Amino acid sequence: MIRRIRHRTSGLEYLAWFAPVSPTFTHRTLIAGGWAAVQNGADGILADATLYDPATKTFTDTGSLGIGRYGHTGTLLNNGMVLITGGGAFDPASNALYNPTTGELYDPTTETFTATGSMSSGRGHLTATLLDDADVLVAGGGNANGITDSAELYTPPYAFMGFFPPVDNLPTYNRARAGSAIPVKFGLGGYMGMGVLAPGYPQSVRINCAAGAPQDAVEETVTAGSSSLSYDAATGRYIYVW
Repeated sequence: MIRRIRHRTSGLEYLAWFAPVSPTFTHRTLIAGGWAAVQNGADGILADATLYDPATKTFTDTGSLGIGRYGHTGTLLNNGMVLITGGGAFDPASNALYNPTTGELYDPTTETFTATGSMSSGRGHLTATLLDDADVLVAGGGNANGITDSAELYTPPYAFMGFFPPVDNLPTYNRARAGSAIPVKFGLGGYMGMGVLAPGYPQSVRINCAAGAPQDAVEETVTAGSSSLSYDAATGRYIYVW
């Protein structure tokens, strides 16, 4: 992607390339980073980011990358965030280019970038593909050691949104008859695959209820049977029959 933008403070116009273009759930497009060629002859790596709104046909500034980079990727995740990975960056301490391993997440609701997990190997001009289980496959690219054929998986963080009826959230204790099955409904900020439960969980443990704590009977139960996990795309919620 090549774009013409104006520097926020100097007002100089420049062209930027090697900047990924990433859609968002708000129907806007995120353009982040890139390599700039300023009209006065200077150049550099950008941390600036811009949102394009096709409805108004306008560009607006948004948050800045923690690490200015080019030749990176931007991948729209199922939770609405955009994952920035790889690329090339400049280290002023050594006055040299390098390939950052740290990824960044762009949150369109706050318009901010935050650091996330790190790759084991820095790489630029890579690919980052969203998989059916909500993980991102990062593969290929190159670094100072040459072209790499290695690949890595990124698992997005879960944004637990709490439980939904018929289960109440803390501090309320839920009551149900023995032998009944409960449809436990919860949200993780979108579809995150079907491997969201750790092996052996959920578990049943005995606890002592605090005196005077609020209690509520579970209003909806289903026929007891084998436990199962499903996902309702219409509501964006998981349902675990327990």
